Amino acid sequence: MYQITFQIEGGNPVVLEANAGDSLLELARRGNVAIDAPCSGNGSCGKCRVRLLSGEVDSSPSRHISPEEYHELQRTLDRANRYMKR
Repeated sequence: MYQITFQIEGGNPVVLEANAGDSLLELARRGNVAIDAPCSGNGSCGKCRVRLLSGEVDSSPSRHISPEEYHELQRTLDRANRYMKR
């Protein structure tokens, strides 16, 4: 079991429990965290961009994030599907 914290600028943190393999986008939705994802996580829009502040996720690069942004720990939630570490 993992503990995931969503921190939206200007808002209170939302802390949720997750299992390995859970989708971060689905977890955000279950926790009523407002994530803009008009494509519903199919990878076509790139609106669900987030920054990983700590821990690791199993994610692959996306056409919506440059190699530099990926290196700076930016991800789209549709590509961050599995939790690796806290």
